[in-house]
Formats: sequence, structure tokens, C-alpha cells
Amino acid sequence: MKNKFINFKSKNILYNPNLRIRFTHNIAIVVLIFNALIFTDSIASITIQLLLAIIIFIHNIDDKILGKTLLNKSKKLKKQTVVLKKSLKEANAATEAKSIFLANMSHEIRTPLTGIIGFLNILENTQLNKKQKEYLKVINNSSHILLHVINDILDFSKIEAEKLDLESISINIYDDIVPSFDMFKIKASEKNIVFEINVDKEIPNIMGDLLRIKQILINLINNAIKFTKTGSVKVEIKLLEQLDEDVKLKISVKDTGIGIAKDKQHLIFEDFKQSDTSISREFDGTGLGLSITKKLLQLFGTKLELKSVLNEGSEFYFILDFKISNEHDTISINNVINKNYSHLNILVAEDNTVNQMLLKHLLDEKEVNYVFAENGADAVLEYKKNSNFDIILMDINMPKLDGIGATLQIQKYEKENNISNTPIVALTASTLSQDIIKFKATGMVEHLSKPIDKIKLFSTLEEFTHKKFVDNIVESTSYNKDEVSELMAIPKEFLDELIELFFEKVETQLPDLKDAIELNELKKIETISHDIHGSAANIRLESIRQIVEKLEKKSKAKEFDYNYEKQFIKLKESIFQEKGKI
Repeated sequence: MKNKFINFKSKNILYNPNLRIRFTHNIAIVVLIFNALIFTDSIASITIQLLLAIIIFIHNIDDKILGKTLLNKSKKLKKQTVVLKKSLKEANAATEAKSIFLANMSHEIRTPLTGIIGFLNILENTQLNKKQKEYLKVINNSSHILLHVINDILDFSKIEAEKLDLESISINIYDDIVPSFDMFKIKASEKNIVFEINVDKEIPNIMGDLLRIKQILINLINNAIKFTKTGSVKVEIKLLEQLDEDVKLKISVKDTGIGIAKDKQHLIFEDFKQSDTSISREFDGTGLGLSITKKLLQLFGTKLELKSVLNEGSEFYFILDFKISNEHDTISINNVINKNYSHLNILVAEDNTVNQMLLKHLLDEKEVNYVFAENGADAVLEYKKNSNFDIILMDINMPKLDGIGATLQIQKYEKENNISNTPIVALTASTLSQDIIKFKATGMVEHLSKPIDKIKLFSTLEEFTHKKFVDNIVESTSYNKDEVSELMAIPKEFLDELIELFFEKVETQLPDLKDAIELNELKKIETISHDIHGSAANIRLESIRQIVEKLEKKSKAKEFDYNYEKQFIKLKESIFQEKGKI
């Protein structure tokens, strides 16, 4: 009988609080009943009944314990969920606070800096001696480096938050990327380093993010020059493969600098780290450049490679795939220079005095009609006074009413008065993608980042005003002496004498006018321009008259920041053309 009894060691299960489950009890009951069927005597039957009673008692107790345990665990889980929700809320608030801080920091630092860079660009196009040009390049270079550091910090945060998006525009390697290397020529020459640039001539126009490609290269070149004391820095852009619609480029920056030890090479790609702590003291830097470069290239779907030997030099390189650009009508500096924008009527909302001066200079240069408002509230009032503006340039951070608030009020006014929407372009120092999305969501058609780029400004005006911009070239019409002599009521022979005297005199006035412009002597500019203006008007030399009239008005109004040099060049060209026609 003993051999027939099925052993079932349920004690450990039944009395172990962690393993009590109803399934175990049911199995135990089944086993005991099975054993009871084997026994036939009454003693065994009584024993089985007692055991069953004990099992049921334990079973009931176990249910209560299990229920209590589940209830406790449920309460604990709810408490943990509340804590996690609170932690998540705090984390989101911290992220939002960081974004707001970065946006404010971006505006407060970039706004004055972009103003400086803007005026340095204007100053670069004025009459300067050789030494002044050298000083200007150094200041400009330093300003761009400072702006580059600020952008590095902001971009690092954006990449961290996965809020940096790549754009795709048409790029000409020679026109759009290579000129940005010029600022390194000075740095290299100061250290007696050879700076080479080799670019394959067969590379076609490509589609890509111009700003990020330049940023990657500037980071790599800046590091190469920084860590090279003697020798050379070489930049190469090679065409590896070209298909019908795609190209593969290899871009490398090679130097003969300090190099990086094999066991330290992985460190340089980490945030805020350099291969040697003494490096940051000797060479300066945030330790972010290569980390950002690596992360930017990951966004492009590639990676940064490194070959380096300690005390011999380094080569950083990467391979990028691009779509070939089919855009043939890309806007260049020459397109902008030769276009006439004088029929445009613009409302500009900008509170910063430096930015106002910079924008006035750019708009005056192209003879654009504009009205300035110093805050969002004034912009709304100006628009309500005259809603016939072709486009509005709207600064974002302004007192009284910011750019977004002003935009919403203008749009509301247009809707209430059944006025078609005027395109509004955001002027901003922010480069945060969430800000750009917010501007677009408000109804702004585009954004212009500070410092305002001349080409981008006027290409935006063309794109969103839907007006025809013709070349700003005066058509060469023949000078009809018969008509002019009749209008002046003088013999044709006498007109010939007047024309000859005019050109003789103006030839002697041009050097004096040039000197007055170079010395910024506005009174003298006004006097000479007035004299030429009167003479040209008398003998109906209209193109010359228009140019000197502009010079006379601007100098009389004491507009020191007007581009007198450009008008002087136009005057010389016009005189030459008129002489040829007559």
C-alpha cells in the first residue's frame, strides 16, 4: 500500500507566502482524492476527510493573504505611477525651460553680434586702404568665430533634443562653399602654415543643407589650423562617383599637426572632451566641435572617419551622397545687383537701432520704399493706416507687442476688412527649429536669420511679392538733337557747344566728387551734384540727371550711411554711355 501512495510535497508551496497560488491547492486536492480511492478502510476515510478540511482551511486563508498581497501591490504600483508621472512632468518642464533659456540667450547674444557682422560687411564695400582692410578682416574673422561658438552650443542642444532638421537647397561648391574658407587664409598665414584647397572641377550643383555642410567643414578646418604649428592644412573635395541623379563626394581635411594617440582617438568625439586636458588650456575651445560634427554627419546618414599618428598629423574625412540639382535659375549676387526693386513698398518692424540702420542701408541701396515701426504695436497701427504694403518684415522680440502678436492682429484686421493677406517674413536671431515651426504656424511665410544676408533678403522679396523684377539697366535710346534743340528753342549748333562744354566740365568735376565721397564731405558732394544736376537737366541728359539728383538729395539730407561710391560708379558709366550715344 505504501508503494501505491503518491508522494506530494505541497508543504513548501502551501506555506510559502511567495508561492501560494490557487492552482497548487487544486492539484493537492486532486492528489488526495486519488489516494483516498486506493484506501478502503474507514480509518483511511476519516483521515482523508480531516486532511481535506485542513486543505480547505489553508485554501481560504491563502485566498485572503493573496488578496491582501495583490491589494498592497496595486496601491504600491499606483503610488509609483504617480511618482513617475510627476518626474516626467518635471523633466518636460526642465526641457522647456532649457529651450526658453537657449532662445533668450540666442537672441541676447546673436542680436548685437549680427549687427556688428552686418556693418562689417557694409564697411568692407567702402573705400579702405590696405592696412584698414587687414584690420577689418581680423575683426570680421573674430566675429564669425564667436558666432560659430554660439551656434555650436545651440546646435548641440538642438541635436540632443532631436529638433534639428536638414534643409535641401541648390548648392554650387565653388560659389557657395569654397569662399567660406577665405577666413582661414589669414589664420594660416599668421602661423606660417600652407593652406591648400583642392576641389574637383567636375562636381555638379548638388541639393543639400548648405549651412550644415559649411559648419562641418569650418569645424574641421578650424581644428586643423588650431592644432598645427608647422607644415600644412589641406582641404580636398573629390568626386568619387556620378550617376544620372546622384553624386558621391569624399571630403577630407588633412593636417601636419600634433596628431592623436591611438588609445585617445575615441575621446575626441565625446561631448566637451579632448584627447588631453592640457589641450584646452593651450589651444582654447569648448570641446564640442568634433562631437557636433559627428552628430551632424549622422543626420546626413554617414560618419566621420579619422586617420592620425601622434606628432605627425591627422586626417578627418567623410563620404556624402547628394542628389544632383536641376535648379538652373539660382539667385546670385549678380542677379540681385542688376535688379530694380524701386517699385516695392515694405513695412519693417524692428526695435534694434543697429538692425534698423543695417536694413535701411540694404533697402536704400536698391531704392526700396519702406516704413519703419519700432515695435509690434506701431507696426499694427502703420498697417491700419496703409494696408497697401507688398510685404512685411517682422522682428520677433519687440517691446509692447512681439512679432507673433503683431502678425495675429494684422491677420485679424485683414479678415475683418476683407483684405488679402500680406506676406509676413520673420526677422529672428533664433535658429531653433521649434521657433521656426511656431513662426510658420502663426502664418508667417518665411524667416530671415540675423545677420541678414543680402542675397537671401532680396530673393525672399522676389519670391513672396509675386512682382516682376526687371534688370536695372537703362535702355540705350538715341539722343535726338533736333528734338532737344526744339524743346530748348536754340539752334542745333549752339546745343552742340553746350554738350561739349558739359562733358569738358564734368570731366574736371568727377575727381573732386570722388575725393569728397572718400572723405565723406557731404556738403561738397551736394554742391558738385547740384551743379551737374542743373547742367544735365538743361540739355536733357536724363540718365545723368537722375543719378546726380539722388546724390544731391542724400547728401543734403546728411545721410552718412548712403552708398555714395556705388552712385559715383553709376554716374561714370552713364557719362560714358551718353557720350557714346551723342
